[in-house]
Amino acid sequence: MRPSGASRSKGLLPALVVGASAFGRFHVRELVRLGYGPIAIVGSGARSAAATVERLQPLHPVKLIACSDVAMGLSTGPVAATICTPPPTHLNLLRELSRSPAYVLCEKPMFWDPAIDPAAAVRIAQDLLARFSGRLVVNHLNTVLGHAYARTLLRRPGSFRFAYAAARESEGQEIAIDLLPHALSVLIAVLGPGEARGIRRTVAPDRFDIGFNWSGVACRFELRRKPGPSAIEIECDGVVARRDQNAVGERMAVALTFADGRRVEVPNPLETMFDVFDRALRSGSPLAEYDQLTTEIIRWSYALAGLE
Repeated sequence: MRPSGASRSKGLLPALVVGASAFGRFHVRELVRLGYGPIAIVGSGARSAAATVERLQPLHPVKLIACSDVAMGLSTGPVAATICTPPPTHLNLLRELSRSPAYVLCEKPMFWDPAIDPAAAVRIAQDLLARFSGRLVVNHLNTVLGHAYARTLLRRPGSFRFAYAAARESEGQEIAIDLLPHALSVLIAVLGPGEARGIRRTVAPDRFDIGFNWSGVACRFELRRKPGPSAIEIECDGVVARRDQNAVGERMAVALTFADGRRVEVPNPLETMFDVFDRALRSGSPLAEYDQLTTEIIRWSYALAGLE
């Protein structure tokens, strides 16, 4: 049973973050910004959860509660939960959280298991979404960048390129696991849903490149492991835009900058996704409008990575 939105419209709401030691610390920050607390922090065990709380508590005005596992975290009664753990852990965590009434935001990819083929992955994704019945969204935050770029186009392009270089420890196919959801969320935002044909892969320890045709558009993903700050480029018909990120106080200002000098300000993608999540939760509204995107990204992540 979905709690009514009226009871959630005002005041602090209890929340749960699974995996707050790395990128998940930004989940904590966003939940605090939106009026959640106390926040249960689940780590890989009691010691890791306690260490994370000790590090993060001085940064936030709401109480953080160290929890050794999800069951303990759920005992605090959260209405919101987020997952920011390694991708192989997502599937079991989602199944466990689906038995609670909480709304859930899960980091991408929704789940990852190299033993699963694309058809099975779609069936699992659809089953999970049905279990949550509108209470689940996957954090495909770079959809926001894709929509911003798409608004600059005058017509449907004939070519598309997405490049992402990031500091990672992953190699080869592991790079694809991490970065394909970013690439696909931008692709679908710019070109819409489609079918990938003629898939060609070039794999090396520091890169995973994919060429394919997406419903008539020649496409290429260039996914790289590279030291230093992450870098994103989007290109259609030779028009390149780069993502710029600049710290402004405690938040990040984001823009697309074009070679011809144009600059398009972009809403902060992470803040935007959490705002969407929060509005749905507080109003008791479903997040089901994102289900098709989630399913398509799972399908093509598995297919483009070569898990066929």
